[in-house]
Amino acid sequence: MLSIINWRESTRKTYFDIKDWGLKISISPKKYEIGLIGSNYGFQVLMPILNSIDGVNLTFAASNNMSLENKKVLTKAGVNVVSQPEFFNYKNTKIVFVAVPPSSQLQISNLVLENKKNLYCEKPVGVNYIETLRINELCKAQGKKAFVGFQFRFDPGIAALKELIEKKILGEVNQIKVNWHTSGTSAKQDNLNWRNNINLGGGVHRDFLCHVLDYLKWITNNSITQSLQHLVLDPKIKSSMYKLNTISEHNENSFISINISRGLQSVSYWEILLKFEKGEFSINSTFPFLVNDYRTQINGSKEFCLLAEEFINGNEFSNKSLKQGFARDYALSTYFRSIIKNVFEGNLAKLPDLEDAKFTQLISDQIQEQLILI
Repeated sequence: MLSIINWRESTRKTYFDIKDWGLKISISPKKYEIGLIGSNYGFQVLMPILNSIDGVNLTFAASNNMSLENKKVLTKAGVNVVSQPEFFNYKNTKIVFVAVPPSSQLQISNLVLENKKNLYCEKPVGVNYIETLRINELCKAQGKKAFVGFQFRFDPGIAALKELIEKKILGEVNQIKVNWHTSGTSAKQDNLNWRNNINLGGGVHRDFLCHVLDYLKWITNNSITQSLQHLVLDPKIKSSMYKLNTISEHNENSFISINISRGLQSVSYWEILLKFEKGEFSINSTFPFLVNDYRTQINGSKEFCLLAEEFINGNEFSNKSLKQGFARDYALSTYFRSIIKNVFEGNLAKLPDLEDAKFTQLISDQIQEQLILI
């Protein structure tokens, strides 16, 4: 059995490195028939993680311009490579992971559901609330399950934070502040990239705000939903599709503050700072641009670190801090295993779904309207 560190190293590699992996060895017959469509994030990030899960038989929808060499590499790694027309009619697949840009998600999701497959959609699920609602209606009409890529719920630091809040070890939450900066080009330089372009379903508010809205709602058991619904742009700060500051008033203080920005720096980071009645805690994560490293550090008391330890295997921790390597892939793998148990084994544990996506999209629509007015 691979150690946690070696396993994470293998899941971090893209399929251009698969030739060095060798064939995947499974001690049990493959029984989880899963489909995947998506040429960038899906190909580079989701595919290695899905294919590393024991028992998964993965079918990938190859684009028309995919090289024969890459197809051979995937086949050698145990991936069933088919054309897109074949993919949607493939009988064995029980759930399809859709990792295409938001502007294509409604069309692709419709094809998946018409062929009686369960659905996983990468966030933000369509370009706006209306499209998310439509996908949800299609899913209900076909009686199929749908999951959304809010993997931050499975980040060990955020999972530990949720338990800390639920146990009220530090009393009630008085203030929440989230800062998130991502590196990358601006929309002016690359206006066809959906992550930078509002009209294609992106912009910093929709690309990242949906994650923040979801995990804040989740860790507080929906108790701050009303506050999140009243997020407004801070009038003292100029806002655009590259920098966003939202605030929510709670009594006389700013209860929730969310700052999201995009720039050309080589390092991306996010942090959550919380003030409780009895103390303050923070979770910080940095990841260099295009480097296979992604780490999270939690700062707090011994009690907080002990809670975080429950979600992490084989990592050292001290009274003041806890470090978790490759947190994104750890979160994605944990989430995907939960989805497999739900779809194939009947485990009905609550997972991020289209109702959660509708909530984040509704608020993102409101923020977008404010951005356009400025």
